[in-house]
Amino acid sequence: MRKDNFNNNNIYAFIIAALILFISFFVIKILAYFIPALCIGLFIIYVTRPIYATLERFIKNKTVPIAITIIIVITSIVFFSTYFISVAATETTAILNNPTVINIISTQYNINTTDLQAEILKTINYDTIMLLLEKPDLNNIQELQTYSSQISYTINTIAGVLFSLGYMILQLTIAFMIAFYGVRDRKSIIRLITDTVPETHKQFMKKFVKEMDISLNNIFMGIFVTAVLTGALAYIIFIYYSIPYPILLATATAILTLIPIIGAWLIYTPISMLMFFSGNAETAITFFILNLIVVSSIPDWITKPLIIAKEKKMNILIVIISFIGGAVVFGPVGFILGPILMAMPASIIYILIHEDKEEKKEEKNKTILTSKKK
Repeated sequence: MRKDNFNNNNIYAFIIAALILFISFFVIKILAYFIPALCIGLFIIYVTRPIYATLERFIKNKTVPIAITIIIVITSIVFFSTYFISVAATETTAILNNPTVINIISTQYNINTTDLQAEILKTINYDTIMLLLEKPDLNNIQELQTYSSQISYTINTIAGVLFSLGYMILQLTIAFMIAFYGVRDRKSIIRLITDTVPETHKQFMKKFVKEMDISLNNIFMGIFVTAVLTGALAYIIFIYYSIPYPILLATATAILTLIPIIGAWLIYTPISMLMFFSGNAETAITFFILNLIVVSSIPDWITKPLIIAKEKKMNILIVIISFIGGAVVFGPVGFILGPILMAMPASIIYILIHEDKEEKKEEKNKTILTSKKK
């Protein structure tokens, strides 16, 4: 009888283990799809924490300060996105209306820029396809298939662009939801994490969560503040040298600063080259050197170290490696995911070392007290 119960228990345990593995596999697959949203959500949480903390002092309701903070972020994104699109549209129109460009397009590519709609319909053979559909000709069925494949390619391309746009909107929507509920239910989430571990390890888990929070706050704020300062300095220089669209270029400079290695030089170097080849060699050299010192060097060598220096567990070299390594392994989202993954073992090692030091200190104090009593 006992043997039967033992076998039954083994069977049940095996079934439960298999179900857990099966469910875990699909949960991981689902979560993997939302990793970009999770990373962006965490980034939003940490860079908007000062705004939320300031509003929380005046508004007691937790939901209102978070909602205002999220609205500020969304409004800023919409503003800059609209500005980018309007500038891009203006510049594209200006380029297409340039006599030299019109001459090249019309002579080399046989495209009439005065009626782009007609040229697009001509490219996809709209008139020919409509004629073949209205009066089918079996002798020209292969021609119809050729034109249809061109249209199919165009439709697939448009569908791909729309899908990518929808994917970005979905990820951003979920990111803002993570940021909202992550801040509002922060204490509940921490309590849930600590409750999942045995009683003997709860204290360690609390320390781990605290150290992770400190690490991510210092890293993200260091990178964010550096990017903002870089953009502000670039804007001042662009205004001084009368560079067109200074807000657009300064914002692009700040965004590129978030990405290690690429940095601000990707903006000011082409501008310097355009100045140089336009006959302003002296201005181009001074513009490039000024940007190299003020925009690329001062924020990265002074501001960033001062902020991240608060982080005792990870030095700047490890942070840079985590950004670059994360990007290599996980793609663009790795710029945020890399430091998060690197901060985990760093926090655990820091806690273990710190606990070891505290134990040694306690033992030393006990030894001193014992010797004094004697």
